[in-house]
Order: sequence, then C-alpha cells, then structure tokens
Amino acid sequence: MNAMRELARVTVAVILVVSAIRVAAQEPLPRIPFPDARLKIIRIVQAEPVAGVYANTVTADVIVGLDGSVESVSVIQGQQAQRASATSALKQYKFSPVMIDGKPTRVVVRIGVHVPDTIPNEALANSPGAAKVTVGARKELVLMADCSRAVSGLSPAADPVQICRAAVDATDQSTVSTAEERRAVRGWLAQAYMLVKQWPDVITAGQSALAIVTTSDADQLRTGELFTRVAIAYANLGDFEAADRNAGSTAATVEQSMVAHPDGRREHVDMLRTIYVLSAGVKRLRGDADAAMAIERKAAALGSE
Repeated sequence: MNAMRELARVTVAVILVVSAIRVAAQEPLPRIPFPDARLKIIRIVQAEPVAGVYANTVTADVIVGLDGSVESVSVIQGQQAQRASATSALKQYKFSPVMIDGKPTRVVVRIGVHVPDTIPNEALANSPGAAKVTVGARKELVLMADCSRAVSGLSPAADPVQICRAAVDATDQSTVSTAEERRAVRGWLAQAYMLVKQWPDVITAGQSALAIVTTSDADQLRTGELFTRVAIAYANLGDFEAADRNAGSTAATVEQSMVAHPDGRREHVDMLRTIYVLSAGVKRLRGDADAAMAIERKAAALGSE
C-alpha cells in the first residue's frame, strides 16, 4: 500500500512538472516593434535573389534568443518562391541581447526582408538568344531600409531626416508601393524629425501618415505610435489641448488593438504605460489633476498584470 501511495505521489509530481513546462512553453513572448531602441542589429544578411519572380518583400516573425541569435523564423506573408531565401537570410541575423526590465529577454519581432530577383528582359523575351538580366532592388525599399536604420541608430553617421525624406519621395513616385509602405516611411520621417526636435515637422509627417488608410488591422499599434509622436510634438510646442486630444486617441487606439490582438498583449501593455504617463502629464499641465490621477491608476493597474 505504501509503495502504491509513493507511486501515486511521484506520478502526480511528474504530471505537475510536465504541465508547468507546457504552460511555460505556451506563454507568449513579448513582441517589440521594428525599429526599436531595444533591438540593436549586429549583423544583417542580404537575401539571395530568386529567378522567375519579381522583387518582393517577405515579412516574418523572428524569435530573438537570450544571446541575440535568431531561434526561429515564421513567414507571415510574401511570395512562396522567395520565402526560403528570406528565411535563410533572417536565420543569419545577429542582435545584441534584448534587455527588458534590466535582463536579457527572448522576444518576437516582425521584420520585412527584400528579396531581389532575376527575370527575363521583356524587350528581348521574343528575340533569339534571349538573355536574363538582373533587376536591381526597388529603390524605395532600399531607401526605406536606410531610413529605418537611421532612425534606430544603426547608421549613426547618416542624416535621418534627409534619408527619410528621400524614402518618402521614392515611395510616392513608385507605382508599386503599398499603402503600408507609404504610411510606415512617413512614421519614420516623423521619428527622424523628433530626433532633431523639429516639432512642427513631426506633426506634419505624423498627420500625413495617419491620413493613409491601410487594410491591415495590425496597423492599429503603429497608429498608436503615430498619435504618440504627434501628441509629444504638440506638448513641446505648448499646445496642450491638441496634445491631450492626440494622447486620448492614442490610448483608445492601443486599448482597442490590445483587445483585438490578445497574443500581443505584452507589447500593447508596454506602449500603454508610456501613453498613460504622457496623457497624465498633459492633463496636469491643463490643470485637470483628477483626470491625471485616474489615468495614473490605469497605468498602475497595468503593472499588476
């Protein structure tokens, strides 16, 4: 009988341990945006060109390990023929360890990789001995990548404003740029203006980005980032009413996005903390201490989750 009890006790212990391991494995990793100051790229590997398909961007979720190496790559969208090339390149990326709350943390980041291509020269397609020509990377995608690196500090010698303005012009002139690309690059331009404290230009670029309608509901979080930049710019210009209005729009957008994307809750919570601090500060500047304290209570409640 004692032996049976001991066996039962050990069995229960094993089940509990296995269950704990499964729960830990299922716990969602924190998701951080790209670019982000916490995400420092040490090595970028260009994707190999793929014959027979036009140049495209492949987007993937990348899990960055504790030491900054890439643990896995999960493609979200992109041409099927180019996915292997993009995946191979991303697996060779190297980051500095991502620090959250003062310690290295495994994170998920969504990255777009440009895949060049070799396609038939249409002018020679029907000619004897038709040749293959290498099609260069889309100019606007190259400039967008340069802009992203500049605002994230990966190209410290570059002029972020000049590079991002060139990227905006290139995406506007391109006949194949998507709404998401035009919106993203304007958001980065707003961030570039923030770096040099050109607050009126931050507002102009941010509002220009917000005016572009996209079809992806995942852009709600990016919308929150844009509203935040605009609110900060208005606050620095002393227009606290406009800052308050944009901070409120930011909070509402991110709160709605958090409900719609429960798998990215931690990323949303991180952003909401920043937004609530900003919003409460603006409320106090407007003399509304009660509203500020209410927002501070919401921020404190996030800390307990």
